[in-house]
Amino acid sequence: MPGAHFKSAFRDASVSRHHDVDPPSSVQSDPHPIPLYLGYDWVGWRNDSLGWAGKPVEMVFEFDTVRNFSAMVLHTNNMYSKDVQVFLQAKVYFSIGGQHFSSEPVQFSYMPDAIMESARDVTIKLHHRIGRYIQVHLYFAMRWIMLSEISFIWGVAERA
Repeated sequence: MPGAHFKSAFRDASVSRHHDVDPPSSVQSDPHPIPLYLGYDWVGWRNDSLGWAGKPVEMVFEFDTVRNFSAMVLHTNNMYSKDVQVFLQAKVYFSIGGQHFSSEPVQFSYMPDAIMESARDVTIKLHHRIGRYIQVHLYFAMRWIMLSEISFIWGVAERA
């Protein structure tokens, strides 16, 4: 979905398991993000669509230059009474050229919350990994994963 604008009302993005996201139109990559309509617009993936059972949602982010990433923040829904929950696990891979991604991803596990249904920011520390491309795998905790915003905290990558 190059150049996709994730500003439409909720929709099921499960027709395609792999999404190429092209900043800045759909992702905030500014270290100081400005929220736009936070809480109203969602993109959702359903784990039982098109044989997805057990497979993660995959997203690839391309940046204009190589960057030093310290964190990513995902604004995610947790309305578990409607089968929507924060992802169970994330794996984040990095690449300079976009063809080959690191074999050792940053791995993140989220403790499921079955008490508060409110949407929330989930921060994944990226430990100053370097890349121009980021591939993210999100693993389902329930039937749906819903995201409304993704932002990255980054600095300039130093040349060796």
